[in-house]
Amino acid sequence: MTDRTAAFEPLPEKYRNRAGRWLTSSIVHDEVPATCHPLGPNSKLVFSPRIVTGTSAPTSSRISVGGKSPLTGTMKEANAGTGWGLRLARLGIRAIVIEGQPQDDGFWLVKVAKGGASFEPADGWTGKRLSEVYPDVFGVHGGHDAVDVCLIGVAGEHRMAAAGCASTTRAAGRVATPGAEGSAR
Repeated sequence: MTDRTAAFEPLPEKYRNRAGRWLTSSIVHDEVPATCHPLGPNSKLVFSPRIVTGTSAPTSSRISVGGKSPLTGTMKEANAGTGWGLRLARLGIRAIVIEGQPQDDGFWLVKVAKGGASFEPADGWTGKRLSEVYPDVFGVHGGHDAVDVCLIGVAGEHRMAAAGCASTTRAAGRVATPGAEGSAR
């Protein structure tokens, strides 16, 4: 995120048979310093469809989201059943690793497609409930049948410790914690 670049890289051999929670936890363990701040520039957020995601296996449309928890400071993984993980798996993407920090205070939409990834300003969608954002994002990017999304919502924008990632009807992560009023958006 530091300079808004994206690169498609081959999966390292040591991760060849890993996906989902096993892959997100392995990357965080291997690449994130234990003493770094969870929301700092040395932390990473990892999205990985499970090994059977994209197949006809029952309940296979799941994606794992892993990183260092801002709430506990420890490694955390959450997962959700969503079309977003299914689309990543069908693109042959085993994981998306978000790293670094933007140089400005803006928010970004990362578009991932067969031809690569690109970044678009998302400031027009900030400060709004996800129920307001989804229809607009789908309208701009081709409709619900053409795209799937994963958003952080207002709690994530404010870097609240109990924020999570949400995909249309499913959420991965904490959506409410006692004392964190307003964290579920």
